[in-house]
Amino acid sequence: MIYKLKIIDNLPFVEIKVKYKEKEIILKNALIDTGSARSILKGELVEKIGIKPEPHDLLGSVRGVGGSEFVYIKQVDLLSHIPHPKKLIVLLV
Repeated sequence: MIYKLKIIDNLPFVEIKVKYKEKEIILKNALIDTGSARSILKGELVEKIGIKPEPHDLLGSVRGVGGSEFVYIKQVDLLSHIPHPKKLIVLLV
């Protein structure tokens, strides 16, 4: 498969599809973090398909260059990158 890869500030981004409880959304600029053990999605974007904090959610924390944050943990039905039908495209932005 071939994927559309966008380079922004020397970082690789792709489009992904997220599906949760029969609703789905396309996120246009998902950072590929090859060193991450989990996927982190921006809450205000995925809230549109019902992913939001609930009392029974597990809590976790993530650390990076900018510091640490508390996060809620959800299992999604699908998280996939979107293949490009024709050829590899790399956009340098």
